[in-house]
Amino acid sequence: MKALKLLVATFLVSLLISNANAQTYSEVFENIWTGASKSRSEITESGYFYCTEKLSISYFEESDNTFTGVAKTIFSLDGIQYISEVNVSGSFYSSDNTMTVRPGTVIRQDALPDGLYWINTTLYLTAYLSEDHSGYYILSGKSSNQEYSDEYYEVTDYQY
Repeated sequence: MKALKLLVATFLVSLLISNANAQTYSEVFENIWTGASKSRSEITESGYFYCTEKLSISYFEESDNTFTGVAKTIFSLDGIQYISEVNVSGSFYSSDNTMTVRPGTVIRQDALPDGLYWINTTLYLTAYLSEDHSGYYILSGKSSNQEYSDEYYEVTDYQY
């Protein structure tokens, strides 16, 4: 059932974006995307790191479906927030509505406590129409260091 929903959502995104009256890729992707990520961890009581994520795509090139922007991660530990901001670039593949987001130069990375360190990873995401918010999208997937089925990176252009 989940595979069928994914297939239908992927088809609908392709149909919507390719429709002459619909938004262009630039209009869809040049946006501020907010959400969260969840990764396994052996040092937390819950067994996971949860982060707030913000992907700001500032420029989308229609001729080759590439883009640039900034990825911001907020990690909270013991009531203290630590921030990482990294320039990113990437590509969107309209054939299957997937995108690759690659890290670039570091803008800012707060020092983390207890020997922790930031890992700048590549994101592998799929674009979906939001089922809950008509006209909005979700970018969902994993980073290159997330290997388990319960780990994710997910952002939306719907501003709560």
